[in-house]
Amino acid sequence: MCDRTRHAPLIPRACSHTQRSKRPIPRQFRHFPQVTYATGLGRVFASDSLLERYLMNISDLVDAVAATDSKLTKAQAKAAIEATFGAIRAAAAKGDEVSIPGFGKFAVQSKPARTGRNPSTGATIQIAASKALKFKPAKALKDALG
Repeated sequence: MCDRTRHAPLIPRACSHTQRSKRPIPRQFRHFPQVTYATGLGRVFASDSLLERYLMNISDLVDAVAATDSKLTKAQAKAAIEATFGAIRAAAAKGDEVSIPGFGKFAVQSKPARTGRNPSTGATIQIAASKALKFKPAKALKDALG
C-alpha cells in the first residue's frame, strides 16, 4: 500500500512514485494519478476522498426508468431509451441541435483542417477537418449538481 497518497482499500496496484512490485497488476485494474479505474466492474474509486461513485450504464438506466411507473415494462423502457438516443444520433448526423429543456443541448461542432506536428519526428502533417458532438448542460442541471 502506498504511503504518499490515500487509495481505496483492497485495490492491488503499484503507484507511479514507488517501485513497481514483481506481481503483475490484474487486468481489470488501471491506475492513473489520483484515480483508480476498475474496468468491467462499473465502479470508479477516487483515491483522494476514498469515495466510491457509481457509473450508470444502459441496463441501469432502463431499470431506473422502468421503476418510475408500475405499468412500464423493462422492454418498453429500453425501447423508449433507444428511440431517444436514436433521435439524438439522427439529428446530430444531420447537423441539427437537440435541446432538452432542463437538461441541456447537444450540438455538432465543426473543427477546420489544420497543420500539426508529428511529436516523434517533428515533421509537419495535415490534420483533416472533423466534427464533434458537444453537450452544454442547462442551468437547471448545473444548479442540481451544486
